[in-house]
Amino acid sequence: MIKSKTRYPNFNWWQGVIEDRNDPEMFGRYRVRIIGYHTLDKSILPTEFLPWAIPMQPVTSAAISGVGVSPTGLVEGSAVIGFFVDGDDGQIPVIMGSFGVEDNVPTGADEKPETTESLAERGFFDPTGKFPRRKELKVSEDEGLLEKIKNFTTSTTGDILNELGDKLTGDAEGVDEVDVGKNVLGEASSSRLSRGSDGENHYSLKGKRDTRILKIPRGYASKISGFHNKEFPFEHENDGEQIPVLPGSYAPTYWDEPHPQGVETSASKYPYNHVRETESGHVFEVDDTPGAERIHEYHTSGTFREVQADGTKVEKIVGDDYVIDLKNKHMYVKGNFDLTVEGDYNVNVKGNKYEHVSGHSYNTVKGNRLNKIQGHELIDTESSYYLINAGNFNHQVGSTDSTKKEMSNYRLRVFGETNTTHSGLHKVFSGDDFKHIVRGDYGVSASLRSGIRPGDVLEAVKSGSAPTIDALVQGGSIKFEAIQKIDFAGFPTDLPKVPGVPLGSSINFVADRINTTARVDLIERIGPVSPPAYLQVIGNKKTYVVSPTGVGGVQTHLLGAGVIENKITGIGAINNLITGAGFINSAIAGAGTITQTTGAALPTTFGTPSAIAIGTSSTLMTNASVTITTPLTAIASAGTTMSGTLVVTGLVTGAGTVLSTHVHVISSGSSAGSTAIPT
Repeated sequence: MIKSKTRYPNFNWWQGVIEDRNDPEMFGRYRVRIIGYHTLDKSILPTEFLPWAIPMQPVTSAAISGVGVSPTGLVEGSAVIGFFVDGDDGQIPVIMGSFGVEDNVPTGADEKPETTESLAERGFFDPTGKFPRRKELKVSEDEGLLEKIKNFTTSTTGDILNELGDKLTGDAEGVDEVDVGKNVLGEASSSRLSRGSDGENHYSLKGKRDTRILKIPRGYASKISGFHNKEFPFEHENDGEQIPVLPGSYAPTYWDEPHPQGVETSASKYPYNHVRETESGHVFEVDDTPGAERIHEYHTSGTFREVQADGTKVEKIVGDDYVIDLKNKHMYVKGNFDLTVEGDYNVNVKGNKYEHVSGHSYNTVKGNRLNKIQGHELIDTESSYYLINAGNFNHQVGSTDSTKKEMSNYRLRVFGETNTTHSGLHKVFSGDDFKHIVRGDYGVSASLRSGIRPGDVLEAVKSGSAPTIDALVQGGSIKFEAIQKIDFAGFPTDLPKVPGVPLGSSINFVADRINTTARVDLIERIGPVSPPAYLQVIGNKKTYVVSPTGVGGVQTHLLGAGVIENKITGIGAINNLITGAGFINSAIAGAGTITQTTGAALPTTFGTPSAIAIGTSSTLMTNASVTITTPLTAIASAGTTMSGTLVVTGLVTGAGTVLSTHVHVISSGSSAGSTAIPT
């Protein structure tokens, strides 16, 4: 019979404690002090002489070419179990796994746990003194100890040092042991999060509850002064879908960060919550507690992501958040979308930006709003458009950039009415021609201001004084000024006009007082044809009357007591000429006197009259000679008195002509008397 060959040595298993994990080859090996094989006396067998143990990995880790899970989860002080690959020789240990029940250390004579310093000097314990954890030491907040602990300091390793530099323990006066939410001695080795209600004392859950943000403001619409809109619910059709649109929210509303785990007290149950907790404080949870299923990822800084039992996802980032999508990103929100940014909000779109709002859109900007548009801006409002401005309104058309040479135009087209109301001063400046073209009537009315000027009142209030009298009631005037000329044209035509019928255009001036001043000359034109050319003379007034019908002329009517006076105070002449058929009438319909007076050296001459009619009791007053140069056909006479010398150079002819008796009156200084000349 052939004896079979032994392929593997005997299986020898062991237990031990990790004392070193700093593998110089970075294979993931550990130095393990094995119970029953190695002494606890480090003076005999120092840690650096322990053999390197190879960790066994699960089938979920490929453990090749960097694929799989790094075998670096154990720490100094971890209790492990394994076997020797070389059997009885016991030189090649393999770690199969770790185990932990309760975190404990030996006690001294006073039944208190040995210090980390004493444990670091013996084997089977963490030589760094970090594990198993204990409560952290902090300087007491007791005000009665302020004088004693004023020189206490905290080292970079977290130790409390007195003024001599001695490390203090929790027994020292002024030093407190504090539970910071991490496992300590006398506690199960498993994470508090995995032990149900103990999770409320875990640092991650405590930190999340303590830093929960409440009353985060939502956006809301602001009331617009001077505009009272009534919004009613309606349905908006969008691609065949009826979308309900509700009135806007005009009051601030808020939302709160959800409770951790979705509840105020942890609902996790042992043994359903599967927790992985790292030595620095990272936490990974997969909670299968019935009714409280969760997935939770927590960073030691406080950043976390949690999917709660109802599917709610909560993500909180205490540092910066970067999301970089190198292709498309799609987001669909069926409900509300609240975004609150306490800092700046920057959006940079290199392509097109599309916004489609089926309901209302509200924007509230408490600071400045600046829009720079290098192309066109088109606003198409199918209903009313309201713009309410509480401060100044400045609108510039055209660029101030000197490199842009083109001119810019402003056009406003209104199919209905245009109403403009100004409570204060209204000015219009134009650097070129200014034209108003109106197809209907154009009216300008200036009335008294019935109140205090608003701008002056505001300035007075700012300075703490009362408005001046200038800010009170004023106004009521219209003033036109032009450096060259002002033309009033009522669209004149040369069409025939019927007297008394209001045909054609007109210009009317109605006032208590009308003042006209021409600094050079004054030209008046009445009639359908243009006046002849004239020479401008300073102080010259000419009136051209063209009457094709022969009816009318220049008429001066004084309806009541008064004086119509033509007077020359210097050298000049008053000429009343008829170049065609016509007559000059000076008539008094009632009691009165027509008086023409000249100086001694200025004779009165009647040139080429066909008749001179002097009414009853009329007096022709002159200090010089009265000359009649051509034959007269009639001198109406009864009771007529003429002072001065009457010279008749022509013949007085005509059938039945009678030269009535007349009296020559000798002026003062000559021989007195009168001569009666018979017929």
